[in-house]
Amino acid sequence: MHCTSPRRGYTWIELVVILIIVGLLVGLLIPFVLSSREAARRTECQNNLKQIGLGFQNMESAIKRFPPSCQVGKDEAGKITSMDGWSWLVYILPYMECKTLFPGLNFEGGLPLDGSAPHKNALATVITEFHCPSFSGDPFVDPATETEAITNYKAMGATHIESLNVASLNPTTPRYAPDPPASSDPKRHPDGGIFPGSTHGINGFRTDGTAHTMLVVETKEQNVARWTVGRETCLVGLPPVVTFAEEYGYWHPRGYQPNKHFELSTTPATIDKTYLQWDYDAHPYDDGGVGIPSTKASGPIRYGPSSDHPGVTNHVFADGSVQCIPDRIDAALYMFVITRNGGDPVQSEDP
Repeated sequence: MHCTSPRRGYTWIELVVILIIVGLLVGLLIPFVLSSREAARRTECQNNLKQIGLGFQNMESAIKRFPPSCQVGKDEAGKITSMDGWSWLVYILPYMECKTLFPGLNFEGGLPLDGSAPHKNALATVITEFHCPSFSGDPFVDPATETEAITNYKAMGATHIESLNVASLNPTTPRYAPDPPASSDPKRHPDGGIFPGSTHGINGFRTDGTAHTMLVVETKEQNVARWTVGRETCLVGLPPVVTFAEEYGYWHPRGYQPNKHFELSTTPATIDKTYLQWDYDAHPYDDGGVGIPSTKASGPIRYGPSSDHPGVTNHVFADGSVQCIPDRIDAALYMFVITRNGGDPVQSEDP
């Protein structure tokens, strides 16, 4: 007679131990997977911005100027009389690998919101290169209608809103270095890379240089960000709480000390914050009389420079390079890479 012993099963204690081990392994694996996915999305975002940077370079090479952030109308004296024109994103389309919309757009007599069929079709079209893959919102202002596509990338037009508003229907006095009367003065406001009605090319960065001046930044804005509409595709980097002082031959936020602002650490050298660190839930971008008009019935502008990348935001510089900047960047350093002719330092050993 042949005898066999019965098969032994797992005890409940062993099952609990196994489940705990599996749970621990999954708990360790999930953050790694999520981190890897976000790293891939951030790289894809940077590739989008590299295409945009290449578009800027190709346009400047072809016609010797960068696009304005917004096409504007001006009177004989040079005063801006309308800001209903095309965005900088439309201008660079012919210089990127997405030219299909461009032939149908009327730059001579048409406007992005004039209701013509080609313009409506363009506005309703999502351009992949103009969207960050980490963006948690919708590519349309109204997902139900899918008629107004947005962009996650906007021009960095100035350091602060009063500077940007020099190029507007209602000019304001900047909070530092008031706009000089001579148009040839390189420190004129707006002080950013491109802005409404700007016409300069690489030669417009005479003091600070293209490698040290940003043109484009990410934003999480959902409503006031239609990609063809110029007045909705430009922003500023420093909130209204920032005050300025002039020392060492250039302007800077309060609390600045030479050399310390170049440490991209979590301990800023200056007192003030940039919009990258702004609490948008407590104080939206146009809160407290910042001066940026609401252009959509759906509500005011909520976000300025921002992203859904944890702790960092991607930027395009005027030389075409893309840099991933920590959100806790020092306010002085951020100001210095916004201004195109601020005369501020670009090396840590500068005074």
